[in-house]
Amino acid sequence: MQDIAKVLNDKVYELNAESVFLNGEFKFYQGQTTFLISDILSNFAPCGKVAFLYFQSSFDKYSNRYTRSAKSVGYKCTNVILPDDFHDAIEHYSGLFNLAEDIRMIITRDVELYNATKYFATVRNIPCVLIYDSARNYGLLSTSAQIKNGRNIENFTFNCDCHFIIDANCFDNNSGFLSDVYAHLVSHALSLADYRINCFIKGENLQKLAYQTATQAVKEAYVVFSHPYEKQAEVLIKNLFILELANAICGGALTKSFCGYNCYLLDKTCQNQGNAQLHYAIKCAKIYALYLSGEYSQITDYPDYLTRAIQLGGHFNHPQDTFIKNFTRTFNLIDERKDKIPRLIEIITPDITNFIQCSNAMLSTFKALKGQTITDFSYQRFALKHCGDCLNYINGMTLVRESGITEKIQ
Repeated sequence: MQDIAKVLNDKVYELNAESVFLNGEFKFYQGQTTFLISDILSNFAPCGKVAFLYFQSSFDKYSNRYTRSAKSVGYKCTNVILPDDFHDAIEHYSGLFNLAEDIRMIITRDVELYNATKYFATVRNIPCVLIYDSARNYGLLSTSAQIKNGRNIENFTFNCDCHFIIDANCFDNNSGFLSDVYAHLVSHALSLADYRINCFIKGENLQKLAYQTATQAVKEAYVVFSHPYEKQAEVLIKNLFILELANAICGGALTKSFCGYNCYLLDKTCQNQGNAQLHYAIKCAKIYALYLSGEYSQITDYPDYLTRAIQLGGHFNHPQDTFIKNFTRTFNLIDERKDKIPRLIEIITPDITNFIQCSNAMLSTFKALKGQTITDFSYQRFALKHCGDCLNYINGMTLVRESGITEKIQ
């Protein structure tokens, strides 16, 4: 098996040489997690105290073996079990600081706890260990987090040393999880167009290094079947993290501006992120194509911002005035750039057309990797209608909203 960790560590070095984007030391590892935990701890410092963060299900399954691994090199362990509704909020984070002052390292395998782990490590100035076993495909290498503090959202930048373990089980596709990794990767072909739209409308410079790195990851994933069967998992896992590195370079904008990712968040019934992103992206791309064609003048209405704000406020339990302010801001930005939008359309039309043309091949590969096609999106219309309404980013569906096309989605 190829040493994916070495490839990724070399990639981190290469990318950081061009644009420093990972604060603190960052290193990938690959193999059996229990052995790697003891190796990392023994190389860091002999003995001491280590904290493990878990949800109940992962505690039941993994805590005994991880505790034995840490104790084998002289560490004392503290296990913290967090409630299943734990999320990135100050009131949820605060309890972590009851941990002893002499904790030397903090470890988690639950992707939803990565941000809390890095937050604690940054504040305490200690290293962290993050374990990946295919639980989720986004936010794995985030350099910052948006943390809810009362009614406000605060951005917190991580600067802790991070050891990232890719568990050996990630290369086993018996469960069909690689289909979701594949779908996540190739769906980002559309996110590249959304990212260009976001930068263009907001008057921001395109992060070329991030764009080029992500493009290469998407292209390699798309042709995964050109590789021998035994190499396909390595190709997908490697490029999953290369895409994550690209995303880190631009502060998460590649995914956060992506209509398919917003659809996944809006459709709370979706369990498989990549699957949802790909299927939604294909639908969105076809709506983009209608917008880009200009052949819709007889079917549009003015966007109803108030109704959108009420619906989104109820969906996210968030103040409606936040969305109203966002709609005003994005409308003004688009209005300021309206004379240049024909040039934007000229730039992105080939990308949208190509994505639609490749969509059947993407779906066929997804199914061949044991992916299950989603046929029942209970929130499908809601997600499609509002995926351009995100607070901090603009995408193609934001332009479609201003054209009035999505007012026909009820």
